[in-house]
Amino acid sequence: MVWRHLWGGKVGICPPLSSAGRWRPTNRSVDPAGPGRVYGASFGPQATYSVFLSSSPNYFNHNCSFLNTFLKHYQHFNINSLLLESEFQSAKAFIQNSNTNQSNNDIFSISKILNKISNAFPETLKIITILLTLPVSSASNKRFFSSLKLVKTHLRLTMDDERVSDLLVIAMEKETASLINLNQAVDMFGAMKTRRYPVTA
Repeated sequence: MVWRHLWGGKVGICPPLSSAGRWRPTNRSVDPAGPGRVYGASFGPQATYSVFLSSSPNYFNHNCSFLNTFLKHYQHFNINSLLLESEFQSAKAFIQNSNTNQSNNDIFSISKILNKISNAFPETLKIITILLTLPVSSASNKRFFSSLKLVKTHLRLTMDDERVSDLLVIAMEKETASLINLNQAVDMFGAMKTRRYPVTA
């Protein structure tokens, strides 16, 4: 059972109290699919990823306990387990015939191969899509909102949402933004329409 505890003004998910009145340590983590949902170390994206890793003993094994737990957890996607069993067998054979370098098969290369005939593997591609869209961590999201107070200062309170969003992207993607040639960007902006005074860098 999971208890919600107010910790310094923040809501955290904690296990029940032990007999000594202390919080017991836990290896369970919060699932990004929904608030308050937790899963153990034997379940989660990292465990289900191994089904689509050719070096794993669970490679396309539909009988994995953590895969069954994953299907129950995401039951609102209506993944048919019977179809999944037959798809796994066909997909494994199809990948072996399509890919000569079988030792480096991962979820990305498998996704590209199966998407060539996506109608043949709908249930398998549902699982792959879920795994590829789940965030590994929320650090980048938290960093994005932490930079908001640096971008939107008291001198920039009149900015609209679109401009704030653009400035936040530039602030977060500093490495990519530093590669942009500003002179070329000004020339492109000046050539967008006819102007009374030419805009050049």
